[in-house]
Amino acid sequence: MHTPGGIATRVLVAVLALVSALATGCSDRDYSQKTPDDVIRTAKLMVERGEARRLGGLIYAENDEMRKVLHNVGVLMGNLQRLGQAVSEHFPQEVDALKTRAKQAADSGKATSLLSQIAAQASGNQGRVSRRAARDPEKWRREQRQREEQFGDSLKMLFADPYGFLEQSAGRISTLPLTDDTAAVLWDGKTVLPPLGVVMRRGADGKWYVVPPINIPGFANFLPQTAQEYKVFGALIAIINNVIVDLARDVREKRITDIDDLSRKAGEKAFMPAAMGYVAYSNMLEERRKKAAATKQATPPATPR
Repeated sequence: MHTPGGIATRVLVAVLALVSALATGCSDRDYSQKTPDDVIRTAKLMVERGEARRLGGLIYAENDEMRKVLHNVGVLMGNLQRLGQAVSEHFPQEVDALKTRAKQAADSGKATSLLSQIAAQASGNQGRVSRRAARDPEKWRREQRQREEQFGDSLKMLFADPYGFLEQSAGRISTLPLTDDTAAVLWDGKTVLPPLGVVMRRGADGKWYVVPPINIPGFANFLPQTAQEYKVFGALIAIINNVIVDLARDVREKRITDIDDLSRKAGEKAFMPAAMGYVAYSNMLEERRKKAAATKQATPPATPR
């Protein structure tokens, strides 16, 4: 049974995973987006310089409202980086242990990123899990416990070292041209998040951007489409950002005792405001669905000629 705090944590992580999987010093001329490979190098450079807040500018926006939301996402990503720095400073042994387990999982071929785990579930693994559970319930429960532990470790690693994979593994990321204006993102020469994939697109300004994986089933319907929906969606991002800022302050002021405590506090802090924001946004999406259904019903069928 999932606790309210656990549910809120998963919602928080899904949003942070979807936006984190996509980083003072030198001038902006070093931050090139002239080619898809330049975007990879720029993201790594932003992280190395402590400027993860600028990562939102590397994500493709369909319109001005989305660009404003992505600016706020960038602010959140910068605060997430500061939280990671505080966690690494105050809990170094726990962070080292998490990195060791993550490496072991990766070496054994298991998905270690939150986004990979979410995409695997979205691609239809639940049906296969149900069939395995029917054949061998005890084995399924054991595998379920392992998946939950792995998910928990991924959550803690998100807080402790959110961009470590980008700094350490940028050389394993490459791109493959698909058309003049699109390119696939590859990991060790293979598609990222198969079978869905991640792509880059050339914008109207000539720069290349990472396209959010909106092809995850059902995800596109969740995205805002109107100015009011964008406003409420932006408020959800602000809620998560406030939680990240509070967590970083609590770590530095030693009100959080370890990484397990950090994970619990994240759920507690996010639950009420995130739940209220989610309900408000869900109601707007339901109204949109009803209007679309009414319009479709009112439209007379085309008369065959």
